[in-house]
Amino acid sequence: MPDRARSAELAALTTIAAQVNCTQNLDEILSGALETTLEVMGVDAGEVFLINEETGELILHAHQGLSETFLSAEAVFALDECICGLSAESRQPVMAVDIATHPARSRPACLREGFRSLLCLPLLVHGQVLGLLNVQSRSSRQFTPEDEELLTAIGNQIGIAIANAQLIDDAEQRRATLDSVMNLSLIHI
Repeated sequence: MPDRARSAELAALTTIAAQVNCTQNLDEILSGALETTLEVMGVDAGEVFLINEETGELILHAHQGLSETFLSAEAVFALDECICGLSAESRQPVMAVDIATHPARSRPACLREGFRSLLCLPLLVHGQVLGLLNVQSRSSRQFTPEDEELLTAIGNQIGIAIANAQLIDDAEQRRATLDSVMNLSLIHI
């Protein structure tokens, strides 16, 4: 790999790590990480989905390079509905040079949007799938092992951000519950 490309990848990872460490706003982190990812990988579009623990569905949380029509059709879907869901279910990256001929079924919105190739990566933390990072190209593209390695490194940073956001949400909910109990106790004194 040329030094210039490697330098760009390292700069992208540094940028994403800084975003994860400098803010607690998950939407801001996901959007920034996705924008950096698309730029360094030279792809047309991408999404970050998070798994809804109650329904098991993938919920769109960040996106770049997608039409409003696509977004309305792809905002929520079940794990067993498409190539991307296959990645989340198998806990493995999934690559497709031509999504129209991939053995896993592609969703019609992807084909209407003109996507040919994609690389999906489950976002894992401590073995648990928290979501999915997906990048797409409108031209045929053979993603390389280096592309997968870079996306995995980015996905690890995103996974940390998601886990941290969940911990903060849990702590805030516990605090609210404790405050409520304390207020009730004070009323009865």
